[in-house]
Amino acid sequence: MQIIRGGYYYNLSQNNRIRLVSLEATRGNIIDVKGKPIADSVVSYNLVVRPSELRNKKEKLRVLSNLSLALGVSVNSLEAAYKKNYIGPFTDVVIAKNISRDMAFKLEQMNLDLPQIAVRAKPQRRYIYKEATASILGYLGEIDREQLTLLKDYGYRRQDIIGKTGLEKSLDMVLRGEDGGMQIEVNNRGYQVGVLSNQSPNAGEDVRLTIDVDIQDLAYKLLNGRKGAVVVLNPNDGRVIAMVSSPSFDPHIFNTKEGIETVRSLLSDESMPFLNRAIQSQYPPGSIFKIVTSAAGLESKKITAETEFNCPGFYSLGGRRFNCAEAEGHGNLNIKDALKHSCNVFFFNLSLRVRQELLTVYSYMFGLGRTTGIDLAGEADGFVPDKNWKRRILNENWYEGDTLNFSIGQGYVLVTPLQAVVMVSAVANNGKIVKPYIIESIGAKKIGNTRLRNIQISQKTLDIIRDGLKRAVESQGGTGVLARVDGISVSGKTGTAQVRGQTSHAWFVGYAPSENPKAAIVVFLENGGYGGETSAPVASEIFKKMKLMGML
Repeated sequence: MQIIRGGYYYNLSQNNRIRLVSLEATRGNIIDVKGKPIADSVVSYNLVVRPSELRNKKEKLRVLSNLSLALGVSVNSLEAAYKKNYIGPFTDVVIAKNISRDMAFKLEQMNLDLPQIAVRAKPQRRYIYKEATASILGYLGEIDREQLTLLKDYGYRRQDIIGKTGLEKSLDMVLRGEDGGMQIEVNNRGYQVGVLSNQSPNAGEDVRLTIDVDIQDLAYKLLNGRKGAVVVLNPNDGRVIAMVSSPSFDPHIFNTKEGIETVRSLLSDESMPFLNRAIQSQYPPGSIFKIVTSAAGLESKKITAETEFNCPGFYSLGGRRFNCAEAEGHGNLNIKDALKHSCNVFFFNLSLRVRQELLTVYSYMFGLGRTTGIDLAGEADGFVPDKNWKRRILNENWYEGDTLNFSIGQGYVLVTPLQAVVMVSAVANNGKIVKPYIIESIGAKKIGNTRLRNIQISQKTLDIIRDGLKRAVESQGGTGVLARVDGISVSGKTGTAQVRGQTSHAWFVGYAPSENPKAAIVVFLENGGYGGETSAPVASEIFKKMKLMGML
């Protein structure tokens, strides 16, 4: 080319008649398990200035002044955008993003008098369910200096839009696609007269999730702005059917200039809307932990299904009184009815037979104290205490009162909502710890796969616990009766975790149908009060919807 047409191309370059036009790739879609779009791309318009057409500062000021009148923004702000986005003399400079279609037409008409400008169509990310899916999808933003340093060898450039959090970040390389571009020849008025070279952009891969977006959207609406989380899981294979954190945010706020002020206010918001409470927050589990205590007591043969303890409404230890939720007491009751009524005193008695060591062992056995391994970044470990930790970190001995608190999910033990639903799934599926996953496939390649770990618990023990959890919902007087659903049997456990100086946290974990579980659920409400009153009804509404959809 240099030998045969070298003179021609040299002449073009000398007369500034070559233009570079970037063609941005469309970002891959994110769809739900049924193929419904959750995040896709729509056309938006950016206004660009061609630096090579600006002969001097005076002409640049004239162009920006005309644009200022059309856009209704100050010349200074346009000048600042020009300076920030300038890369080189032959690369278009974006000075206004996401302009309306009507404004785009108006500016195209101005191009006759201002050949230094152009309107470029650009794919814009659209989040269809906004706040309901933000905690798992995350959001997009302009690449920063630190990210550019790390990613420049992978083809990332200045001003690229990349995933900042959630799946948008972890899957950015497959979602972003490959940009293309054109090298065009223009005449002395800046109008295109030919194409010298063209490379078409390649769209990013589509990503299919395990999420059912109808259940996801319902779960978010049921939380109604309250601080908390809902996770719905297939207990047999670990597929996440819904994962919601509340309060949340609209990812579109990062795409507009007006949204930046909203972002600043949300960053300082005490409710922490950018936190995915389902996997990143750790809380005392309260009485849902009694599932673990029950398994430890039955498997170690410290009790049988027939063993009874008397509950007068409190338990005395070392001059201190540990209360039951029922002030009048429950009288004599066995393990199944203790789960049904969530009797603290029964589990206080059991804990001093089991001791801290076994409670710790069975906590780990049920998947607590370590991440579940879900394919989302930022998952917290939770925490399972023991004597050595308390002595080493707090420089204190472990007391029997600590064991009492441990047995009912109070004290030092902490879990994430996702860990809680994995725990109850192990009861639902007869003794297997699932590894949750949320990515089903990328393009045509299947990604998600079922991983199960058997726990060393007998079927007899599991049957006793399952019976107790069924009674908690289906029997008169059970703490979880508000989780009932007409036409199907629901099993579950409520929890009310006390927080010093604040309203208690509210929990419900459960599964349905009781005999052949197809869905396990956790509903957590931060400072939500009594789990049986606030969390259980949310689970009921979700199970009702799943039943209507033929999922249960």
